[in-house]
Parts: sequence; structure tokens; C-alpha cells
Amino acid sequence: MPNSSEEYTLTINTTGEGTVTADPEPVEGKYEEGTEVELTAVPAVMAGNLLIG
Repeated sequence: MPNSSEEYTLTINTTGEGTVTADPEPVEGKYEEGTEVELTAVPAVMAGNLLIG
């Protein structure tokens, strides 16, 4: 019987210098229906910069 699960593409757009990661990463750019994806946003001020104050 063929796999009846739908596949979906998740598009992440960012504004500015921050980054967003998806966990788990997609397989061949797609997720199977029902896959829970955790998105983590990292602001630019934290992306590789050390603030001492």
C-alpha cells in the first residue's frame, strides 16, 4: 500500500540579522504530516556577539 502521508514544505523568513533554526531539520526540504517542529529564534545581538556590562 502506498504511503498516504502528505508532505509539507516549511518556509522560514527572517528580517534583520537574526537566525531561525528548525528541529528536526526537513528531509529533502519537506516534513511528513504530523511532524512536530520546534523553531528557535536567535536575535542578532546574541548570534556570536559577547556583551560585557
